[in-house]
Amino acid sequence: MPIEICCFNVESAVIAFANGADRIELCRDQAAAGLTPEEGDLRKVKDANRDIPVKVMIRQHDRGFSVSNLEFAEMRRALEHFKNEALADGFVFGILGI
Repeated sequence: MPIEICCFNVESAVIAFANGADRIELCRDQAAAGLTPEEGDLRKVKDANRDIPVKVMIRQHDRGFSVSNLEFAEMRRALEHFKNEALADGFVFGILGI
């Protein structure tokens, strides 16, 4: 069974790579239950190991998991940016509905 590790910074992702993770879910801000990571951190994680897929959390705020239409549009722009830059191997969403 594949092991996916949720990582909130570059250092924890590197540790996960070194210890057998099959996949990484990259977020930031553990206290907020995971927000969209900074692009620079995602680039560093991908540079550290190109063999293990990195999925990216798409969640813009820490006010719960409900989003407005405007916030959903912001999430979509973030997803499209990471996809167009070929930075993410997949996406994870933190929403309940719009």
